[in-house]
Amino acid sequence: MLNANLDMLELIFEINSSYNKLPYLEKFLSKYHMLMLLYRLCVEEKIITPAQYSHIAMILTKIGKQATGWKKSLDKQTERNDRK
Repeated sequence: MLNANLDMLELIFEINSSYNKLPYLEKFLSKYHMLMLLYRLCVEEKIITPAQYSHIAMILTKIGKQATGWKKSLDKQTERNDRK
């Protein structure tokens, strides 16, 4: 899970510093979904408590909404550019 978190930080850097953000953002969202799954599995296996998961999930949900909104914005930009 630490590797997934570090990969996500690296992808945020790549997204912010590249002209073509979409491939990096798609990788970020893939890592995000994997991380959410891993945390749910941690609750099922009693590695973390439901209260701990609740706190983590709240933070990750905010990150996911922001990343999804960013992707939608980029998709719209790509659509507009393709029409020209």
